Parts: sequence; C-alpha cells; structure tokens
Amino acid sequence: MGDTAFSAVPDIARMMELAAVFHASGLPASVSNDLDALIWGKLLVNVGINALTAILRVPNGTLAEVDAVRELVALAVAEAEAVVAARGSHLPYEHALQHVLEVAQSTASNRSSMLQDVLRGSPTEIATINGAIVREGARLGIPTPINSTLAALVSALDATVNERIGGF
Repeated sequence: MGDTAFSAVPDIARMMELAAVFHASGLPASVSNDLDALIWGKLLVNVGINALTAILRVPNGTLAEVDAVRELVALAVAEAEAVVAARGSHLPYEHALQHVLEVAQSTASNRSSMLQDVLRGSPTEIATINGAIVREGARLGIPTPINSTLAALVSALDATVNERIGGF
C-alpha cells in the first residue's frame, strides 16, 4: 500500500486530478516534479532487498535482523548510491541504507517479487535491478563488485531452474 507517484510533467493539473481520484479511493498518491529521484530511490530499495532475499530464500525482515545479511545489504546499497551520485542524480531520502532497512522491516513478512520468481522457477528481473547498477557503474567507471556478484548469482539461479535439487 505504498504511495503511487505521478509525474508533474507534462500536465500537473491532470496528474493532481488523478492523485485526488486515488486518494478518494483510499489509495495514497502524490505528484512529483522529480520522477528521476523517485525511480532511483525505488531502484535502491530493490537493489538492497530483492537479490539477497532470492538467493537466501528469506523474507524481507531477515535482511534487517541478521548482521551478516545486513552487511551485504549495506555493501550493495553503497555501490548503488555511488552510481547515483556519479550520474549527478539524487535520492528522495537522505540515508539510503537506513531507508532500505526500514522498508525491509516494514515489510518483514513479505517475500520479495524476486524470491517469488525463484521459488516459482520463473525468470527474475535481476537484469533491471542489480544489473542496471552494474551497467551504469561500468559506464561511469564506478566499481560494483557486490552488485555484479548478486546479479551473477541470481542469473545462475535463472539458468539452472531445471537442474535444481529439491524442487527449489
């Protein structure tokens, strides 16, 4: 039940009307002049949560509760933050790691979409999440070894779906 953000461009009045319809229906919505920050902000949350929950087969809350896992989240998010900064973009929140951990805690019992994909044996969106950080990092000369490793591991899960032992 997170906020749905609409871009103020090109027609802020129309988007304000649409947000009002959402509000009237009980759905949180807003209009933003900085959709780029919202997109990068959402991507960083997914970078910190999705691949690790899929690899470890754990719900979101485990990422904030287990020290060894929280450290991996911190490393992946720090690389993504460096990429965002190098692009000259910014995030819609001040402390990226803190925000990601708060999202993990507030959705503690959730299974991320990537974990659900892995459990179903469906292709994941790893290329558009951690893979996007890796590609943008390479373009900008920013090292992304943790995100590269996470992307490679989940890609390997995708590629070996029919060879898995134990049905998962």
